[in-house]
Amino acid sequence: MDRHIAIALTLLTLVVMGSTQSIMDETRIDNFMRKMQQCADLPALSIALVDLADKTSYNYTAAYGIIGPKLMERADTDTRFCLGGATEAFTAVLLAMLVHENENITWSTPLQNIVGHRLALSEMYRSRNLNLKDVLAQRTGYPNMDIVSVVSPYKPNRLSRNLRYVQPVAGFREEFVPNQVMYSLLEEVLYDLTQADWEDLIKNRILRPLKMNSIMFLGHTHDDQAQNVAQPVVFHKGKRQVLRMSSLNGLKLIRQAAGICLSAKDMTTWLRFLLDGKEKVDGETLVDMKVLEETFDGVQSRGHSDDPQISGYRQPDVEVSYAREQNGLGWITGHYRGHRFVSQDGSIPGIQTLATILPDQKKAVFTSFTGKGRGQGLAAKTLINEYLLDILLKERSWFDERNVCHVMEKMKMLHVEPKKEHENVKMISKYQGSRPTEDYVGYYRSYAYGTIHVKLNETEMFLEYGNAHYKMFATNMNDTFQLIAAGNLLWFTTNSDSSVDSDVKIIAVFHEISRDPAHRISDVSISGFEKTGDVTFSRNPAPPRYETSPECHCGASVMTSAVSVLISFLFVFITVFFR
Repeated sequence: MDRHIAIALTLLTLVVMGSTQSIMDETRIDNFMRKMQQCADLPALSIALVDLADKTSYNYTAAYGIIGPKLMERADTDTRFCLGGATEAFTAVLLAMLVHENENITWSTPLQNIVGHRLALSEMYRSRNLNLKDVLAQRTGYPNMDIVSVVSPYKPNRLSRNLRYVQPVAGFREEFVPNQVMYSLLEEVLYDLTQADWEDLIKNRILRPLKMNSIMFLGHTHDDQAQNVAQPVVFHKGKRQVLRMSSLNGLKLIRQAAGICLSAKDMTTWLRFLLDGKEKVDGETLVDMKVLEETFDGVQSRGHSDDPQISGYRQPDVEVSYAREQNGLGWITGHYRGHRFVSQDGSIPGIQTLATILPDQKKAVFTSFTGKGRGQGLAAKTLINEYLLDILLKERSWFDERNVCHVMEKMKMLHVEPKKEHENVKMISKYQGSRPTEDYVGYYRSYAYGTIHVKLNETEMFLEYGNAHYKMFATNMNDTFQLIAAGNLLWFTTNSDSSVDSDVKIIAVFHEISRDPAHRISDVSISGFEKTGDVTFSRNPAPPRYETSPECHCGASVMTSAVSVLISFLFVFITVFFR
């Protein structure tokens, strides 16, 4: 009896010690998060930790700060934060389920085999060979069309059609080129496989079975009336400015990559599912763990970049590396303290998220917050993830609440700003151009990007594009204007502190019709709409070249070659015969 009592007391002591340790860890976490809130100026912040390594699993969720239109409501673990790019992982897991269930498709099946020639890109080879791996690992070589998911110039189903008019900026499967617009192609793939759309599939195949009930999808008209949602917060002249949820409506065009909003409590469930995969529906496992882990495998190198957004933070710039190395299927893979991780982060105006999962250690962490993005946002969410991982790994962190503000500022300086274009272009107070301003007025179109409208209102010029309304300011260069966003919806795109600090200008340069004696305007090129180059809109655009049929394309080449040979033969024959 005494032996049994001793064993019971020992177990009770271990439980109490474990509980005490958890309380101590949670106190450390809370102290650290409040310090991060202070030095990174984060209005609202939520976290989730999951550890399934021991027989007794450990979960912890917490929320800090304030939300709401006037920042007067207290955030809690049910507060929904929009995930941005972290949505990509949900789409990848959904596709993993469908690939596993369908014997006729694999990750490498060309998408044209599923949706037919409705899928068309600018090059026939890419059209015929593009597969799920290419889209999810972002190795298509096409640009991201950045402005499209901001201003929403057309309906979502139009985007997948317009991709055929976009020209590649890199070779196919040669390098990582950030691209979320390609996810729009997956809508048709999903529908052809299931006869259901992406939102319904995400809800019915993942969220409802896992009892993740806080879901909200971006792009719906009722979003501004939704309760307990962390609305985006940006800064203008150092002061917090809350954005309407409808300012993010453009993300509906790429909803398969950026459209989900969830609470920290539900993200805990998601992390447990990714680590364990044992959840069952009607007695059957939701997804086989081997199938799930296929999405974790690295597919495309992220290259060697000095930009932490691409490659993470590495020694000797930081004491402990958080290295982003490859793109998986909807994930970013890398290493932290020698442990393999898969991660996914989101960065949308006014909201940042980052999840890091250690599959082999059965540990995972997540954070989301409102506030500053760019270099500071990336540094802050990486430091939060590292600190939480160190607690789960029982490692001594290389920073704490005493020095994290200083560490964050140093990491912020490692951020690579976009290349500055048109540095010599300066705004002037009055238009001094050589032509009347009426000459610029009218509609300009791009087959890929949609239509812009230049207007003249007495002495002021405006450019309207989708949901965006820009004032056009004269500059010291002829036929050149700087665009500044106006109105209540998208003002922050050029006026928030982060936009101003980056010094990336939106510049419109108008061009004349070649050899036109009347010097009429033909088109306008706009920098700042796309990171990889200018976007051109024309009054009378010619349809861009894209290859529509391999048979016609090859036939044309054969016919051209045959005609060339025949002409050459006749020329030689005539020359010799009549010499």
